[in-house]
Amino acid sequence: MATVSSTNPLAERIEKFFSVLIPSDAQLEEISQRAAVDLEKRPQFYFLKSLLMAVAGYSYIFAVVGILIGILLALVFYVFNHHGVGAYAIG
Repeated sequence: MATVSSTNPLAERIEKFFSVLIPSDAQLEEISQRAAVDLEKRPQFYFLKSLLMAVAGYSYIFAVVGILIGILLALVFYVFNHHGVGAYAIG
C-alpha cells in the first residue's frame, strides 16, 4: 500500500483503514497458506470445497432447469386459473 508523505492525521487514518480492508500480497499469501494447512488437517472441508466448486461449475444448468420449472409452474397455474379452479391450486 502506498504511504502518505504528509503528516495529515486524517490521511493517515484513511490509509490505515484501507490497509485493514485491502490485504497486502504478503497477507494474501499467508491467508492462502493457512487455508491449505486447514484443508490438510480437516479433509471434510476439502470435500465441501470440491462440492461447492462442482455446483458453481454447473450453475448454468441449474439456472436453465430452474427457469424451465418456473415456466412449467406458470403454465400449470394459468391452466388452473383459466378453468376456474385456481383457488384449489393455490390453496
